[in-house]
Amino acid sequence: MSYPVFLNIKDLSCLVVGGGRVGLRKARGLADAGARVRVVEPKPSETLLEMEKKGLVQIKEAEFAPEDLGGMRLVFAATQKAEVNALVAQEAGKRGIWCNIADAPLASDFFLPALVRRGDLMLAISTGGKSPALARKLRMDLEKIFDAAYLPFLELMGRLREMLLAQGHDPDGHRDLFRNLVEGPLLEYIREEDVEAVARLLEPIAGADAMALAVSVTKEHPAGKIPEIPGDFSEKGDS
Repeated sequence: MSYPVFLNIKDLSCLVVGGGRVGLRKARGLADAGARVRVVEPKPSETLLEMEKKGLVQIKEAEFAPEDLGGMRLVFAATQKAEVNALVAQEAGKRGIWCNIADAPLASDFFLPALVRRGDLMLAISTGGKSPALARKLRMDLEKIFDAAYLPFLELMGRLREMLLAQGHDPDGHRDLFRNLVEGPLLEYIREEDVEAVARLLEPIAGADAMALAVSVTKEHPAGKIPEIPGDFSEKGDS
């Protein structure tokens, strides 16, 4: 049995051994989460080198050595050589460092779910390693249901909540209000970029700020362009 958890790895040192397709994906995910990422890869790709130029990762152009694990909190063994991945996992285990093995998720200390992300909205799917194909299908299904409009929708909910708390309102007293917003037509209005309709729904809460809020979630961040925003992605995962 596994225990589902989201980790706060901002500013934590994480190691990716292997800079191929899988390692690159792991490095990107770690960088997006704010980790300090080091990649051990003797022949880094142009894409990986470009990430280093942008300050997203640090590259060691060499084969893996046990000393690479110093100071690391998470490790990803993502080379194309099973014996190297096994060595990385063994050395990480000696040091009490959690390790994910790309070619052996069930032997790993942790494995990654298939993931759909819309800003701060994250939907994780796991089959316990029994069927990555099913996890992938479910991810693709969820991508269609939870489309790009959910990103500004969630941002708006957060801003409204902060606004009410700043005014001294009791958050428990507004459950019905937020339930009506979530279950009502607001999301569809955001999809349609209908500024006037969004503003009308927000006016009882935001008052004079309703129109500015409506513009911010429709015109400034139109739903159709949201997939280009960093942090909005899908992850294949190991599950």
